[in-house]
Order: sequence, then C-alpha cells, then structure tokens
Amino acid sequence: MELPEKEISAMVALLNRVRITGGGSEEFKDLTGSGPYRMFYIELIDGTSFEFAGDSSRYIINGEIGYETENHETGGEIMDMYYALVEEYCKRPRRSPNAPMPLPEDYQ
Repeated sequence: MELPEKEISAMVALLNRVRITGGGSEEFKDLTGSGPYRMFYIELIDGTSFEFAGDSSRYIINGEIGYETENHETGGEIMDMYYALVEEYCKRPRRSPNAPMPLPEDYQ
C-alpha cells in the first residue's frame, strides 16, 4: 500500500533527521529475535528501494543491518508514526494508545 501524500511528507521529514553512528551490525537481532524487523518499504525517486525500521536506539536497513542512532527522539517518533499508521490503515490498536497521529507539520 502506498501512503497518502500527507503521510509521505511526514515520513520524509522524519527520515531527513535520521543520523546514524558506527558501521552497522547484526547485534540488534539479539534484542529483536532472528526474524525480520521491518516497518516501512521506501522507494526513492531514482528507483532505489529499501526497508527501514527505527526505534529509540537504532535504525535497521533491510531487516539485516542495525545502526546505532545519536538522536533517540527521532527514532521514537518513527516508531510512533509506524504504530499510528498501523492503527489507521490496518485497524489494529496503537502500541501507545495516547500517541496522536503525526502530521507533516509536526516534523518541520
């Protein structure tokens, strides 16, 4: 499913704030299990695509390599956005019931 433009704009604004540290590793699998850890499938204008997930301490690319983050707030906001979208489009309850649906203006 492709997100509506409003949610795409919010996601792009968040991704523009992502900062990683280190060379990446598979160590995150010790915390999340051996299964894939994926939230978003992202396709760039140039056709490049990847899967992306984030939480307050790491970003994971293609479910395989985890990178530590230096901006924990952004990772938490990505996670909040993911769960808000799951609730909205998949009709599943939000992980954090009080978290509002993020809007593009929230990330500018």
